[in-house]
Amino acid sequence: MPDMARGELKPIDPNSPGAKLRTARETAGFTSLTDFATMLNRAKGTISDVELGRMRPSEQLVRQYETTLNLEEGSLISLYQEQLQPTRGRWRRRSEKNEPQQQLPTLGQTIDSILAFSGLSPEDQKTLSFQIIEAVVQAVQEKQNPQG
Repeated sequence: MPDMARGELKPIDPNSPGAKLRTARETAGFTSLTDFATMLNRAKGTISDVELGRMRPSEQLVRQYETTLNLEEGSLISLYQEQLQPTRGRWRRRSEKNEPQQQLPTLGQTIDSILAFSGLSPEDQKTLSFQIIEAVVQAVQEKQNPQG
């Protein structure tokens, strides 16, 4: 049994969307997470977080898995859709009782996801991502401290 106080990871639910994506990746022969993340033009940490269940896979990421793994279109998309269920007119992640809700992606993760499809080099994506975040921070600071 993992000891969370010592930093050990909790066991991964083999039925979770992330575990199923990992199984699909490994079954297709992509055993290197680093190489696979590079092929998807994604950060290794993002792919790791998704496969370990620390982050929800986006619809775009699931579709990238399908394409890269040469799977039938739509064969994995249910992994994205099963995370959501209608609740009082809004879509929310389905969760088991007493299961902590996963956190929403950070601004940086969202920007990285958008830029992944830009066709820019990873270095240019990183530079642009930092510039966007700096601009957002500056805009927020200007709204909080209006001069005039």
